[in-house]
Amino acid sequence: MSDYYYSFKEKGFFWQPDTESDNYPDDLIPLTDEYYRELMQGQVDGKYIEHRKGGPVLVEHRNIRLKSWLHRLKPEKRNFLLRQSQLLRHWRGR
Repeated sequence: MSDYYYSFKEKGFFWQPDTESDNYPDDLIPLTDEYYRELMQGQVDGKYIEHRKGGPVLVEHRNIRLKSWLHRLKPEKRNFLLRQSQLLRHWRGR
């Protein structure tokens, strides 16, 4: 029996005692303790847990610069985020 479970619907992990109640997702996938620890250590090491239907996997962070990401947004969202970024830089004293 596994102590840790993963839910794609919830994009999260559940500990075995949490599954003893009736309030848990119906798509739980059991994870070995070793794999769960590997996922957690991967985050400590700077990796990202990508949520997949078959279970979580560790991936390298994609370096997406703010401006390259913003060009994909609708103009009103892009302008709002750029303004917030400017205010934050001003507040930090840059």
